[in-house]
Amino acid sequence: MSPSDAELNAKAAEVMKASFKPAGQATLDRLDQDETQRVCSQYAGKPVPKDVAARIEQQNLATVR
Repeated sequence: MSPSDAELNAKAAEVMKASFKPAGQATLDRLDQDETQRVCSQYAGKPVPKDVAARIEQQNLATVR
């Protein structure tokens, strides 16, 4: 049986974190997706539900100065 998408994503993240070497301000936290990135990955190629899109939009608009 093939691994699930979640298993493949977890393995890919593990490999990236194991091979990443922090340098200056580029630390391991750069490899962690924020909520916006997670939603984009979750719904890749599919429509994002309107309530989810509105929530993400509001969260991002709140960061604009």
